[in-house]
Amino acid sequence: MNLLYKITFENSLSHFRSVFYYLIAIVVFVLVMAFIFGVSDLRAFIEIGVFFYGVLMVLPTIIIHLNYFFVNKNTEMVIYPEKESIRFFEKEAWKQFGFHEIEKVEVYMSPQLYRKSTGFTPWDSYHYTKLCLKDGKSLFITCLMANEWDILLNDLPRQIFQSQFPIVFMDRSKKN
Repeated sequence: MNLLYKITFENSLSHFRSVFYYLIAIVVFVLVMAFIFGVSDLRAFIEIGVFFYGVLMVLPTIIIHLNYFFVNKNTEMVIYPEKESIRFFEKEAWKQFGFHEIEKVEVYMSPQLYRKSTGFTPWDSYHYTKLCLKDGKSLFITCLMANEWDILLNDLPRQIFQSQFPIVFMDRSKKN
């Protein structure tokens, strides 16, 4: 069975969902503080909530989300498990290579995701994988394109890097 991966609305929404949870938490915070301290201080609590939510939580999440979107925009990947090969569509061309042509797999994720624990920030669920090919080229697969697809590549050398802010920095000189 061939497996097709590309950016989908469902993947995008599932990762951006935590932003909505933070919005609910901020609204609850504002309402509880207004109830405890009175409605006269409501504006101050709203400003604190908007600053905390908007600047400290949403903006970094949007940055990562857009970074991942532009890395895998118009990219498709088809994995052929029985043939042990991958077809990767990028820059209007298909590239096909076998699993044996992959030198290593690098996975970048937050420490919370690595520990499979609940994260504090809305971007803790974001992660990406860098396939380093033996010819020196690299391919990037973000979680907006595929979640947990690399289980098929378990036999390949793999390194996991933990980062509080897992943003993709592509080396354009090695990129296909």
